[in-house]
Amino acid sequence: MFGRNILSSVAVEIGASRTRVFQKNMGEIFSAPTLIAFRKGRPRTDSNIVCIGEDAHPLIGRAPTSVEVVRPVVNGAIVDTEATVLYINRIMSQAIPGFWVAKPRIIFAVPSASTLVTRTAFSEVFRNLGCTGVKMVPQHLAVLAGCGVDFTKRGGTLIVNIGAGSTDVAITSFGATVANTSIKIGGDEMNRYIQKFFRRTRKIDIGDATVEHVKKEIGCAIYSDNYGTIKTTIRAKCLETRRSVAVEISKNDIAQAIKPVLERISDRIFDAFECVSPEIASDVLSGCAFLSGGVARMESIQDYFRSTTAVQFQNLGSQQSLISSGLLNILAQPRSFSSYCG
Repeated sequence: MFGRNILSSVAVEIGASRTRVFQKNMGEIFSAPTLIAFRKGRPRTDSNIVCIGEDAHPLIGRAPTSVEVVRPVVNGAIVDTEATVLYINRIMSQAIPGFWVAKPRIIFAVPSASTLVTRTAFSEVFRNLGCTGVKMVPQHLAVLAGCGVDFTKRGGTLIVNIGAGSTDVAITSFGATVANTSIKIGGDEMNRYIQKFFRRTRKIDIGDATVEHVKKEIGCAIYSDNYGTIKTTIRAKCLETRRSVAVEISKNDIAQAIKPVLERISDRIFDAFECVSPEIASDVLSGCAFLSGGVARMESIQDYFRSTTAVQFQNLGSQQSLISSGLLNILAQPRSFSSYCG
């Protein structure tokens, strides 16, 4: 069914940090932060939406008391169904002219080890908007399709997706997923650990937008004597005086702060290895391993996982672009991937 009327099919990537919409032969037709702001105290309706996406992003930590900023997707799952439906309705209406007249078929990616409840929730969002032929693809398969890997003809292949809200660890072999695990930590959890680290060590409070900027600017995964002098200066609130202060933060500060998060991801990689045969594990250790996601762009993160797991990863960079590219490839070759679409 999905292979028919392919020009009316749309790929949607709903991430905890960003949502993208793609259409065959057109590429990306919409991209914005997964944020929606409502007038507080009023019914959740389209008329009471203040703004979404890029317009809502500056309101984080700055919204007036009359406005509520909502992240409808957290840790790879829908936490506010009502807000998600309104958000998707608004972005689809902006991205696709005549959305309410001709509903497109939808294909979207879900965290690889997501529960039935999570998968159903995402599907119901689109069905509530009248979309038909809703299909879902596990994120790890979308990543492989996006980087051009024919996973149906490869032996043991490890994929580690580190997104904003969740991390997926999966191993495939000749088209079948033989190990699959997920953990609800990612870039957002790293931000929280960085904030906790500085509350504990410097007695300062760093805002959400600032900590995200710092992580992207000087974030690194391994502590090094050479990194102690690489710093950036930010404004934070002193917990003792309650005043704004200028604070220097180094790469080593970030490495120390996020180490517990990286350790938990390493543990999940070991869990995946325990579920596969020695032959498949040998394939992975021979170089069939891919690291993707926005966090994969962090400095020295490949070196960290090589030192803790002995896996030599190929770094594929941004998870979002690869997942979206994979969904586009699936749109272009629906029959080739039909057995992997749920």
